[in-house]
Order: sequence, then C-alpha cells, then structure tokens
Amino acid sequence: MKLTQRIQLLLKTVLNDLFGEEQLSTAHSDLSAEGSADRLNGLLDAAQQQLDALRLELAGAVTRQKRITHDWQTELAKLQSLNAAVDEALQAAQDEDARLLQEQANHAQKQADELAEMVMACEQHTSGIRTALSSQQERLDSLRRRSQYLDDREKSVVVLAELLGAQQSLTSQTDTLQSEFAAWEEQIARREDRLAARREWSK
Repeated sequence: MKLTQRIQLLLKTVLNDLFGEEQLSTAHSDLSAEGSADRLNGLLDAAQQQLDALRLELAGAVTRQKRITHDWQTELAKLQSLNAAVDEALQAAQDEDARLLQEQANHAQKQADELAEMVMACEQHTSGIRTALSSQQERLDSLRRRSQYLDDREKSVVVLAELLGAQQSLTSQTDTLQSEFAAWEEQIARREDRLAARREWSK
C-alpha cells in the first residue's frame, strides 16, 4: 500500500472515530483533494514552460530590434552624408551632380523612414512581451506561493491525523491496562481475604 493510501486510510479512520459515519462523506471529499496536488503542480510547471518560451521569443525580438536599429542608424548616417554632398554640389554650381545626389538622398530618406517605422513596431512588440511576462510571472509566483501554503497545511493535517491516531491508540492501551490492573487488584484482595479468614480459623 502506498504512503498516500495509508495516510488516507488513517485519516478516514480517525475522522470516522471523531465525527461518526454521518460526517465521513464530507471528510472523504476533503481527502480526495490530496490527489489534485500533483495535477496543480503540473499545471504550474506547464505555465512556467510557456513563460520560458515567451522569454525566448522576447530574446529573438530584441535581437531583431537591435539589427533593425543598427540598419536605421546606418541609413541615417548615409542620408546625412548625401545631404552634405548635395549642399556642396549646389555651392559649386554642379546642378546635375546635385540632382543625382538629391535622388539618392530621397531614396535614403525613404529607407530611413521605413526602418524607423520598423524600429517603432519592434519596440512596441518587445514592450508588449515584457509587460505580458511581468504580469504572468507575478501571477505564477503568487500561485506557487499559494501552492506551497496549501502543501504546508496539508502536511499539518497529516501530522495532526497521525497524532490523533497515536493518542487514540494510547488511550485504548491505557484503558486496557487500567482494566487489567483492576482485575489484578481484585485477585490480590480476594487472596488477602482468604488468608485473613484462615488466620481467624486457626486461632
């Protein structure tokens, strides 16, 4: 018999002795909750795995954000350089060169704007993931603390049941000893009475 089965049987016996058969069904329903502890812990572990997967997604999103931010900054530096070249060409009255450089600058500006939008989208995505992680981790930690609290209470119930069982066993043994002592005392008293009667008869 498994330890949990023995504990359930012990609790059933003790509760039956304390409350009687009419309340045993209520106690039995409480005992059945013991088997749910493993299932709840399994759900907590599954939730933790989902959070770990979300952290991996966050790490990937941060990596993409850094890469796009780098490309954006590179494009901005290129745009700044092209704008400076356009100004120099205009000052030198090189209109055709200035026109070509301006076309390149316009293209660079478009690329920079697109990358800026992508950076903002990545920031929103990573921010959303961080918020979800923080919220879910807080809830999970709260559930784990509650699980630990309930586990401690359950262990206390088991210990109390064992103590009650030991107390009942000791009470039963004490009652038996008292009965045996009373019978022994009665036997001694009868022998003392017989000896006293023999002394009176022998006088």
